[in-house]
Amino acid sequence: MNMATQAAAPERLILKPEYCLGHPVLDQQHAELLKLINQLSECIEKDNSDESEEFHSILNDLMDLTKAHFYSEESFVGRQGSLPASKYQASCEEYEERMTHFLFSATFGIVDKSGLAQYLSGWWLQHIQDMAMQAARNKS
Repeated sequence: MNMATQAAAPERLILKPEYCLGHPVLDQQHAELLKLINQLSECIEKDNSDESEEFHSILNDLMDLTKAHFYSEESFVGRQGSLPASKYQASCEEYEERMTHFLFSATFGIVDKSGLAQYLSGWWLQHIQDMAMQAARNKS
């Protein structure tokens, strides 16, 4: 159940229709988050400089959208009822902790851009897939 399709290196992430929740705001946010991860991966491929303004700009956009997305998604999770709020919150907290650790390390010049891109791709693909499976269970 891989949501990603390969067009060329780096791997492009797309939101497949079967992973849409039927919630226009959340589906649009998921698509936009994957688009930002694609942009971040492309930025890493073309410029591995730790001082890349584009990299930091995309990362900032990703963090802003993530915050808005988690806020939007909380009410959806609460209404759906099949995904325990505590499990959802723990997953989001784990994500925020990892991102905080990355950003903190970056302030000391320790930047693992490739590791970050892999983490983001994997985490968001799993998150979207989990949300879609929960939404499907609620429809049945």
